[in-house]
Amino acid sequence: MTWRVFYSYSHKDAELRERLGTYLAPLRQQQKITDWHDRKIQPGANWETEITSQLDSAELILLLVSADFLASEYCFGVEMEKALARLKRGEVKVVPILLKPCLWEESRFSELQIIPRDGKAIASCPSVDEALAGVASEIRTLVSEAPSSLVKPPEGPGQRHPFDLSLDLVRAQVRSYAHLYEKTRQRMPPSNDRTRRMDEIFQNMRNLATASYPVLDELTRSPSPGRAFGCGRNSSGVCG
Repeated sequence: MTWRVFYSYSHKDAELRERLGTYLAPLRQQQKITDWHDRKIQPGANWETEITSQLDSAELILLLVSADFLASEYCFGVEMEKALARLKRGEVKVVPILLKPCLWEESRFSELQIIPRDGKAIASCPSVDEALAGVASEIRTLVSEAPSSLVKPPEGPGQRHPFDLSLDLVRAQVRSYAHLYEKTRQRMPPSNDRTRRMDEIFQNMRNLATASYPVLDELTRSPSPGRAFGCGRNSSGVCG
């Protein structure tokens, strides 16, 4: 079975993401993985819907870590929050890959095993190619087993009610907005722009809570809360 791989990265690190993709090409050719990043969004498509759908359906999420990644409100706030929520439920594997030197030890994913395993950033290695080859080898080992080994929801008498599963989806989305709100408050200096941005995030949370109640059953069957109803964020949330 093929693993669906999602890249969470800053656009400022696009070159290294492309180089890593080159080293993973044999895994794609052998149909061990299919990988996705936001550069694959077609013109005219809703970028947020596409990203959320891919993020919710991925079996392996690669966090391409750098200072720009950590500084990105969308990558570090929304994408990573959703990735960690799915990881906690046993739905996905999340692997941080250290592209460039940064304070990754202070992040919420610091308890995860980072690669390269020695914690040395790929861009700082004497041979970037050797470092990327090592990362590709780690990923090859990871995808050597079927993604069906991931924990599945319990079946039978102990199975959770669809209403509860729907609430989990809404809760995860609201928490992502809340984290983004707090990051905006902390990182932007007091200004009209910060106030406007925080108001937009708060309004999106409010819209989500209001709109979700009548469609909770739809949310259970949808790969993304955003697909069940038209809750949108403005385009300023795109990574780096």
